Amino acid sequence: MDPLDLSGIRAANDLPVTAMDIPEWGGKIFLRPMSNGQADLFSKVASEGAAGENPGHAMAVTVALMMCKESGKPMFPNVDEGVKLLGEKSSQVVQRIFSKAMEIAGNTEPTAEAGKG
Repeated sequence: MDPLDLSGIRAANDLPVTAMDIPEWGGKIFLRPMSNGQADLFSKVASEGAAGENPGHAMAVTVALMMCKESGKPMFPNVDEGVKLLGEKSSQVVQRIFSKAMEIAGNTEPTAEAGKG
């Protein structure tokens, strides 16, 4: 394997996009694994959720961090806005998205190619 330079690291696609059908919302959404920086925020809210403090908030933050556009760009550049929007949506739907997000969180392989599924 060849040594990498900075441009090679930047060009690497290590955050594959996964499509997920959400019939209640009339279409599909896209999820991608968290970047290392996003994982720091996730660690903070996950510990609160695991302690039984605000588990719904922890779930919404996780989903907001991982939801993206088909291109892989974040759906919610401002995570707080995403959390607010998700707080107004069906808990059952958000829980299902959260479950899928957790399934792919440590996964480097997409479970469905973007644009398919």
